[in-house]
Amino acid sequence: MAGVVKYVFVFFVGYFFTFLIAPEDSGLLAWLGSVDSGYIFTGLSAVVSICIASYTHYKAKEREAESRVFIEKSKVYGEFFDLIFDLIKGVKDKERKLSEKELVDKMIDCKKKMYMWSNARVLKCIKELSDAGGTGKDVLSIADRLMSELRLDLGHKGTFSFKKYISNPE
Repeated sequence: MAGVVKYVFVFFVGYFFTFLIAPEDSGLLAWLGSVDSGYIFTGLSAVVSICIASYTHYKAKEREAESRVFIEKSKVYGEFFDLIFDLIKGVKDKERKLSEKELVDKMIDCKKKMYMWSNARVLKCIKELSDAGGTGKDVLSIADRLMSELRLDLGHKGTFSFKKYISNPE
């Protein structure tokens, strides 16, 4: 939509300058001299009003779409954070530990939703985490980066390292 507005604007500017540089007897200046200034002002006001209204409508639709995506992202990312912290609790408290089947089911469900709503940086971290497999510092580093990317995708400024909390939650 923004491209269309840009092209319409360029067309009108070009059209305006074509008449402006035309010979005196047929150019825009000759025509403007013969037309009442009230009509010119009214026409110009109408064109400007239509352009402003169109741009405002476009931006409102864009914000509405971003808002819907944000709501879905926040739900999915919240589920992922809950899953990670449930895993951490399970390490400390064996009674709260998730079974392997529950863990796999929750991970697949979260991953499916994240593929639907996440940006490219988050998807890259998810792929790296899947490829790393197992345990170790590499997985911890990738998980930390993933959680920071999730926060950035939700609009938080800067990053926050979860490594310290994950490695020693007390």
